[in-house]
Amino acid sequence: MFAKLLIQLAVVCGAICTVIPKPDLSVPISGTYRIQNAQTGLFLDASGFGVAPGTPVIVQTLNEPLTSNQEWTLAVNSDGQSGTLKSVINFVALSIDPSQGLVIALNSIASDFQIVPVDGGVLICSIPSSFGCLTSPSDPLTQIPVQSRTGHLNQVWVFEIIG
Repeated sequence: MFAKLLIQLAVVCGAICTVIPKPDLSVPISGTYRIQNAQTGLFLDASGFGVAPGTPVIVQTLNEPLTSNQEWTLAVNSDGQSGTLKSVINFVALSIDPSQGLVIALNSIASDFQIVPVDGGVLICSIPSSFGCLTSPSDPLTQIPVQSRTGHLNQVWVFEIIG
């Protein structure tokens, strides 16, 4: 008798109880951002305000006062799932040095990156994906490596809009 009552209660609850949907995760819109790692709290930084090809892109604590070498313009492609990142200083573009698997800045040549929404932010991954995703080192002033996609928090980036 008790089991039958539980089944009836479950049926009634299923009919009237609703599941609260989880909000869709989305890619940030095109704009200018500071980009912070979800695990380390460190920011993407064009090392030494560098504008020369091959300038290392590093992680760094937030500069005080705020500086432009930690500001990046995201241009989302028409597919809504990829885009380019350029530093606001002299339009230095984020790219990957395939020989070393490190993130560098190149003048005017921007690499497309996959921008993959995940809980807590987005993954910034190479196209083709065989290179991997931007992975924050733990130590400030360290160049950002591109490593196989794991989805760990050190690969999750938060876009903080500027302005």
